[in-house]
Amino acid sequence: REVSFNSPWDITYSKNKLYITMRGSHQIWVLNLLTLDADVYAGSGSENLFDGKLQIASLAQPTGLTKDSLRLYFTDSETSSVRSIGLKTSPIVKTLLGKGLLEFGDLDGLSGKAKLQYPMGIAFSNNKLYIADTLNHKLKQFDLDKNELITFAGSGKIGAVNSNLSDSSFFEPQGIAVFDHLVYVADTNNHLIRVINSQANTVSNFDFE
Repeated sequence: REVSFNSPWDITYSKNKLYITMRGSHQIWVLNLLTLDADVYAGSGSENLFDGKLQIASLAQPTGLTKDSLRLYFTDSETSSVRSIGLKTSPIVKTLLGKGLLEFGDLDGLSGKAKLQYPMGIAFSNNKLYIADTLNHKLKQFDLDKNELITFAGSGKIGAVNSNLSDSSFFEPQGIAVFDHLVYVADTNNHLIRVINSQANTVSNFDFE
């Protein structure tokens, strides 16, 4: 209660700690749920893309946050990148996708060439990252074993078309969560929750009834 947060956006939990993306200060914070102490976990506060040790790394509007047993993964929106932080020995910030401030695009492929445009939401499942590629109006999938990015759903056209994965359309999707073979998407500018069924190869609206 003695600290001020600056535009916190997303959280994830690990071993009595909440990790928080702090967009306004370009940092990742950590809140100890046992002591209620909160402090900077990663990021110097400088807005940029610079990898390295937690205290000297630069982030740029970190937004979405997820994890596996070894790492945090987050979307660094202003650099159109996806980055990771080790949770165990020698934690460092590492860029998986992206090149730098205001460098963006819409290109699938291996990590060195692939491009996103202002990604926001991110979720981990089965050693893959599911990414809301917000300003490309698509959902992307990054295979951590192959270091390869593919378009998972969305044609890239703005809309709310329910169809097969490649012909469907979204309008600035932001939040994303994965449960088994279903991917739930907060399709923000359509004011909808969309459901991607990877087994049936379909996109539909979530039925609240």
